[in-house]
Amino acid sequence: MKRGFDHNILLLQGGGALGAYQAGAYEGLVEAGMPLDWVVGISIGAINAALIAGNPPGRRVERLREFWERVSAHAPLIPPPCFDPVRSMLNQLSATSSLLFGVPNFFNPRVPAPSFYVPNESPERLSYYDTEPLRNTLEELVDFELISRHEVRLSLGAVSLRTGQSHYFDNHNTRIGPDHVRASGALPPGLPPVEVDDDYYWDGGVVSNTPLMYVLENLPRMRALVVQLDIFRRAGDLPQDMDEVLRRNLDIRFSSRMPLSDGGIKKLAEMKAALTRLLAKLPASFKNDPDVQKLAPVRNVGEMTIARLTNRGLSHAGFSMDYEFSRATINELWAAGLEDVRRSMASIESMRPTEIGCIARLYDLPPGGDSAPVAQSTGQPESESEPRPPRRSRAGHLRSTPYQGGSPRSKRLAKAAARQVRPQRVSTAGRRRRGAFKP
Repeated sequence: MKRGFDHNILLLQGGGALGAYQAGAYEGLVEAGMPLDWVVGISIGAINAALIAGNPPGRRVERLREFWERVSAHAPLIPPPCFDPVRSMLNQLSATSSLLFGVPNFFNPRVPAPSFYVPNESPERLSYYDTEPLRNTLEELVDFELISRHEVRLSLGAVSLRTGQSHYFDNHNTRIGPDHVRASGALPPGLPPVEVDDDYYWDGGVVSNTPLMYVLENLPRMRALVVQLDIFRRAGDLPQDMDEVLRRNLDIRFSSRMPLSDGGIKKLAEMKAALTRLLAKLPASFKNDPDVQKLAPVRNVGEMTIARLTNRGLSHAGFSMDYEFSRATINELWAAGLEDVRRSMASIESMRPTEIGCIARLYDLPPGGDSAPVAQSTGQPESESEPRPPRRSRAGHLRSTPYQGGSPRSKRLAKAAARQVRPQRVSTAGRRRRGAFKP
């Protein structure tokens, strides 16, 4: 997979329980033979990123699996197919359990709960849940000494409560520990701010749930493959009930801000091209001029191939999809991520990317079948043909969705979930597709 690229980078959004999709997708990337040089995560993506960077390659999928089995231990039963008509109701019961009793090995309800009117509460108590269980889980499953050895670069997005500015904890300049991971996932008012180096931090998704621009700003002069795993969808239809209103609100608030990022990339590409032409016109005596040297970071920006993999959503997901941690749903999300990567790798060679300036090209994945074709090379970063998200009928089932009950894919996902999506051998054809992304 690294053929033609100097760096392989993985970007992981926040999204609570939907992070299981990222874990399955990562297993697919391992099958495809993709080594990692840099992992960037926000919120649940920061937890997955720490589990990846904090373990040797041969144990990463195993550790991810153990984490997701632990946090779904409160609802371990897998409903048989005869319960499909009431699956949405079962999911909501599971989500209600998370609200009332917390999620094992992740967070517990705070007792007594903080008051709105009692002054001088310590910042660590200003939340409805306590994340000390997550600290213990991270200490068991993540080797922070390995992270400190910089074998894989790790960056975790958070936001400072004092400045309101986005901040990334990066193991190239910070010794990362459990509190840095907890800080990246401290979404208010549910989870408490975390103190790191005399400041308090909240979830990085409060400012931006997609770390692409951080990577771009810190990308040295190299060819990089950036795999961005989006677990929220931006495009959608008008809601038709309150469940769809709440679900659509989540998708819009936390989906990738790629249109803004694409615009920034295009402007940077134009600046890079103009600066290169200008410097070529300057006399050689200006080469070491201090002002010219200050422009070097723009001139030296690397080139990126972005593979953006978007979670299309489970047919029975409702507005509680980000805190519904039942074992059945977690396994189905894992299976969906794994299958989407496999389908993407099987057809990537026949796809044409969208060109974004002279420094980036974008593949929209997964392709074909139940998703719309990727945008062609029109110079526009987004396609109006992006597939629509699942819609519920009045009976609670979904219309025209890749995960609709009874579809072949739905049956495959259910079977994969039932066997807990154990790793599969990569076919010879799959091996030949490694490195299919063209730099």
